Amino acid sequence: MAQPNPQDIFVEVLYAFGAEAGRSGCTLGEDAAESMRMLFSYTVEQAVRTNRENWRPAARHYVLKQAGRIGRQAARAAMQTPGREITRTIFIDAAQEVIALQQLVCERLAKDNPDMIIPSGPFCVTLRDKRDWAQR
Repeated sequence: MAQPNPQDIFVEVLYAFGAEAGRSGCTLGEDAAESMRMLFSYTVEQAVRTNRENWRPAARHYVLKQAGRIGRQAARAAMQTPGREITRTIFIDAAQEVIALQQLVCERLAKDNPDMIIPSGPFCVTLRDKRDWAQR
């Protein structure tokens, strides 16, 4: 089976995020979509372009689960605003919160059971190395 290209993967990630955010009736602002694309390019796209083998079923599951978590977190914040729009600020805050939690999980996995880091490893490493993605 051929490996999907990064654009196909990005569509899946957007769908996972949108499904969670949409359950709350929230919309994604244009500036938030740009930030999402930047986060994706620094993590998933970079890992897949480095080695297509990084996109395994376990990694796919991990990435889509995190996108859904960011969507839920962003929707919770957006529901407190009049327009229920996920703005760039809301997206970045939600993403940074989920990423910080996942960094702890990645570090714990690496310490306790190195074999478990394999599915999420490339994504954890790029998140750690690219902490400044939100400032761009």
